[in-house]
Amino acid sequence: MSKLISRQQGMTVISWVLVLGLIAFFATLVLRLGPIYLENFQVKSILSGLDDMPNLSLKSKSELHKIFNKKLYINAIKTVQAGKGGNFKITKQDKKLVIDVEYEVRQKIFYNIDALITFKEHYETVLH
Repeated sequence: MSKLISRQQGMTVISWVLVLGLIAFFATLVLRLGPIYLENFQVKSILSGLDDMPNLSLKSKSELHKIFNKKLYINAIKTVQAGKGGNFKITKQDKKLVIDVEYEVRQKIFYNIDALITFKEHYETVLH
């Protein structure tokens, strides 16, 4: 029994390098992809904030695009754009306001490895 205990010495240098490499890899993923998901959370909060907006039914599509652009600018969101050619699709039909936001973000991870993340958000409300 004492011979077995004396042979156990812990992790080798190669094991430590592998563990530290895995920690560095996942830390890099979190640092590179985390801000992208935080921006998406802000886009969701902009859409959910429409519930508190007065006179939403009186706003035209262009006014809604201007409102979204202002909110995106205030929150420093550069991956999403409202307006013509933007990522917001606004439709008003049958006393419903439907807003769809579809966009994708490409983020460089390592040398020639990129992450492509797509987001699709949907907002629907009944106009009074």
